[in-house]
Amino acid sequence: MRVIKKKTDKNRQILDAATLEFLHKGVESASMQRIYETAEVSSRTLYKYYPTKEVLYDTLINEILEYLEESYQFDFSKGSSLEDGIERIIKTKIEFSLNDSLLNITKIMMGEMLKSRYPSDEQMLRLNKSELLFVEWVKLKQAEGIVVKDIDAADIANKFHAVLKADTFWPLLMGRIEKEELDIDRITKSAKAFFIKMYKNK
Repeated sequence: MRVIKKKTDKNRQILDAATLEFLHKGVESASMQRIYETAEVSSRTLYKYYPTKEVLYDTLINEILEYLEESYQFDFSKGSSLEDGIERIIKTKIEFSLNDSLLNITKIMMGEMLKSRYPSDEQMLRLNKSELLFVEWVKLKQAEGIVVKDIDAADIANKFHAVLKADTFWPLLMGRIEKEELDIDRITKSAKAFFIKMYKNK
């Protein structure tokens, strides 16, 4: 499983402490004092890295973006296997859902967006990039005659993501299931079979 890019120990302690603080209090009500106390660093060290809560919050969002940018590798070579490609995509998306730190940051982001605190335009572009790459991959397979052409590539991507997230991302995010309870092999095979059955040209 991929891990978040390694940072210095003190920096990592601060980010982990900020994740817990934001998760329980939200960004607005979060306390910088509690963050540096939980991280077991001095206030001077905290403010050296992160002068405000907003900078801390942006850094956490960027952790998700860095993970996505490093994780989503699409094989755009002509004639590449549809089955292998979709399985690789499924495993990458499941891997994201199983990462506790990333899932907690996602919870924070969603909570803040409900309060009208949105990621920057640049962050939203980066966030959408992985989804757009998947759409482009579907379009390539349509052009090769491997995936059906009578359904828009974006619609295929949206439906497929909804099916996969219903089995992994949303139950974990909402706390309805523990990750140890997930049958990863079954979910992978089921999502792959769904895509092949629904969208592969017969």
